[in-house]
Amino acid sequence: SYAQEKSAQFGLHYGLSVPDAPNTVPHHLYGVKGVAYIVPTFTLGGYYLVTGASEGSGGDRFDYSIHGIEAAYAIPSGAGSTTVGLRTGITKIHQLDTATSTKYILSPYHYGLVVSHDFYFMTWLALGFEGSYLHAERSKTDKGGNRYDLDSFNIINFMITAQFRL
Repeated sequence: SYAQEKSAQFGLHYGLSVPDAPNTVPHHLYGVKGVAYIVPTFTLGGYYLVTGASEGSGGDRFDYSIHGIEAAYAIPSGAGSTTVGLRTGITKIHQLDTATSTKYILSPYHYGLVVSHDFYFMTWLALGFEGSYLHAERSKTDKGGNRYDLDSFNIINFMITAQFRL
């Protein structure tokens, strides 16, 4: 299979991200991911995904990025491969306190599951899709004498991918 012929891949991702934090709306999400095949069926890598700017239903800014590490098990299947993995990292949330016009950033840890399937069109190119469920922990910060708190929340991502295999 193609998965066993390569040692690493670099991917471009684009899709929809749906957080369940209060007053938020779905976001477009895009970014990159890179993995190395430790053995033919186990990958280790990292990801960096960013949302587009969007206001929540209450008019509050809630833009974020998610980045971290991923460990996954690849299941080759002829002209494709399914992976099931774990992700953990940091979420950077950019918010604006509309009452004081104060911009602040929260940085909760996140962790969760990722499942993807790639279709190999050539030995160096795979196109596919990915779904992930991430849980972001509680976070708080102080800025300008004010305390800002954010309860834990979940993020579900649905993405299409283009993987360039090395």
